Amino acid sequence: MIALAVGALSLALQGCGGSNEATDREAVSTTTPVSVTRTEPMRPPEQGQHGPPFAVGMLRTTLIDPTRPTAARGPTPASDHRELPTTIRYPVAGLPQSTETPSAPSLPGSLPVVVFAHGFALADFTYPRLLHDLASEGFVVADPEFPLSSAALPGPAAQGDEVEQARDLAFVVDRLLDPATRPTPLRQLRLSAPVAVAGHSDGGITAIGLAANACCADARIGAAVILSGALGQFPGSWFSTMSPPVLLIHGDEDEVNPLASSIDIYDVAHPPKLFAVVHGGNHIGAFEDDARRPAVVHLIAEFLRSYLLHDTDAATRLHQAASVPGVLELRAAN
Repeated sequence: MIALAVGALSLALQGCGGSNEATDREAVSTTTPVSVTRTEPMRPPEQGQHGPPFAVGMLRTTLIDPTRPTAARGPTPASDHRELPTTIRYPVAGLPQSTETPSAPSLPGSLPVVVFAHGFALADFTYPRLLHDLASEGFVVADPEFPLSSAALPGPAAQGDEVEQARDLAFVVDRLLDPATRPTPLRQLRLSAPVAVAGHSDGGITAIGLAANACCADARIGAAVILSGALGQFPGSWFSTMSPPVLLIHGDEDEVNPLASSIDIYDVAHPPKLFAVVHGGNHIGAFEDDARRPAVVHLIAEFLRSYLLHDTDAATRLHQAASVPGVLELRAAN
C-alpha cells in the first residue's frame, strides 16, 4: 500500500478541464506455438464484425521465464525461474455479452496489446468487469499473476518486488508479440509494438516503472494507464529515458492511496498527459462498479486509440470522455 506526499501540481488543476533484453530471453509456455507474421500497420478487426463492443474470449496460460529466480513465499519454495499464470481476454466473433468464451479463436486483424498489473494482494479476479470491458473495446488484455504479490497464489503476499514485476510484464509482451510463443486462440491476430501498460495501486507503480523509470523503461510501451498508482520502489530516475503518453485515473474517495499519489506522477510526467478523477470512487469500486466503470473504460479506450492507433477522431473526443457529469472530472491535461 502507498501513501505519498502531495506533489507540486497546484490547485489550478481544479479548473483544468530503457532498453529491454527481450531478444535474450527464452521461455516455455503451456500453450501451443503458431506461426504468424505482421508487417502492415495496426488496424481494427475486419469490417463486418460486430463491435465495438465485441464479444470476448478468454484463455489462461502459464508463462515461464527461466532467466530470473523467484524468492520463497510461505509454503512455496524459492525457484530458479519466474512462473506467471496469465489470463488473456480478447475480441471474438459473436454478439457482446457479459460472459467470456473460453479459448475461442480471436477475430482476424490487428489489435493493440495491453498488459495489466494487479495491485498488492489482489489478482485477476479483482478486476473481472474492467478487463472484460476493455477487451470488448478492441484490445488484447493480458493480466499475469505476480509470483510474490498475487492473492491467487499460495502464501502471504509480499511487497517490494515491483522491479521484477515490471520485467514480468515485459516478458509477457515478449511472448505475445513473438509468433512462435503466441497462444493458439490468438493465431488470427497480428500483434506488434507499440503496446500499452496499465496497472492499479501497487500495480500502478509496476506499470509506470515499465513505462518511464530509467532502470526498466521498455521502448515498446506506447501508452501508460495508471489507476490509483504512485511513484516508488524503482531505483532509477523517472521520465528521463522514456516518456510515453500517460493517463492517470484516481477515485476521490480512495481509502488506500491518496489522490496526491497520482498528482505526483502528473507533476513529473512529460506531455501528453491527462489526469481524471472518479467522483465517489473508492480504491477498487472506482474501476469495477457499474455506476463508474463504463465511463472509465470508455476514457481508457479513447486514450489508447489516440496514442496506440493514432486515431485522430478518438483524440478529438478524449477530453469529452474524461468529463462525465457526476462520474468523471478532467483535472489536468497537457
